[in-house]
Amino acid sequence: AAFLLVSTLTDSDAVRETARAAGLRTETVTSESYPFERLLVVRLSPAEP
Repeated sequence: AAFLLVSTLTDSDAVRETARAAGLRTETVTSESYPFERLLVVRLSPAEP
């Protein structure tokens, strides 16, 4: 598994879609809010066949 730090200032849905298209499963591990953004830690792992 790998972990990716994603800001909501980035299109987090597009990040997830790109990962899924590459054969990866995504799971939000934790998140934290700040005044203008939210940071997400996303776990990437191989998708089940």
